[in-house]
Amino acid sequence: MGETARACCVQDGHRKHVMNFANSIVRQAENCCAEQHWERAERLFRAAVEQDPSPGHRIALGAFLADRQQYHAAIGQLMPALDAAQLEGDLDLQAVIFADLAAIYRELGEFELARRFQRQVLALKHDAGAGELLAWSADALLAGKLTLAEQLGRQAFEFAEDAGDIELQSDACGTLGVIAARGHCL
Repeated sequence: MGETARACCVQDGHRKHVMNFANSIVRQAENCCAEQHWERAERLFRAAVEQDPSPGHRIALGAFLADRQQYHAAIGQLMPALDAAQLEGDLDLQAVIFADLAAIYRELGEFELARRFQRQVLALKHDAGAGELLAWSADALLAGKLTLAEQLGRQAFEFAEDAGDIELQSDACGTLGVIAARGHCL
């Protein structure tokens, strides 16, 4: 084996070690979350990103921050993760990040931006589920786009019905009822 090949093997081995170490830190952070030790969990998530700033670790930190309603900090982790996923050409990972960003912007009341990220998810994943469609219906309703909201709500109901998901069917009916009431009030 030549020097270059040996150096690559050593480098790959080191990279795997760093990634495994960061993964173990993330597991510790998740355990802290389960025990509601939020400050320690955040320190651990950040330590994992410092060890290995790969998209997966940034997504974990971003999700944690979003759950703690630190939306702008979460975006600050998700955008570099998105850049890396796009460079790697990982479409599934991009869809996950776009969906996370859509949820965050929905929480921030930035419905147009949320809808843009949701469109990216649809462009990458043609198999959006009833839950996603229902969330998008709610976004369209909040943005005052009643026709789009109704279309998405009906699609969500049909998907939930096909899947036999009674809870989502009920949620879709409630959303469609709000849309109908809003339409009559205008």
